[in-house]
Amino acid sequence: MKELSAIANELRPDLIVVGMAERRQELPMQEMLHLRFSGIQFEEAAVTFENIFGRVLTRQLRPSRLVFSSGLGLGREACC
Repeated sequence: MKELSAIANELRPDLIVVGMAERRQELPMQEMLHLRFSGIQFEEAAVTFENIFGRVLTRQLRPSRLVFSSGLGLGREACC
């Protein structure tokens, strides 16, 4: 299998969409970081899906996405 950098050099993408169920110790982070600093954007597949279809892909939904979401839940003024 070709390494990510070789593929990126060949295809010259502006964006790489990453879609993996388990990301821990699976992604070539050093290579991705190098490509990111060279100007290539990275985006999670779930974000791409949401942007294209305007809805959330629930199979890929992780609790951290809810915790860090700016549009979820009540505002402070509505609490308590």
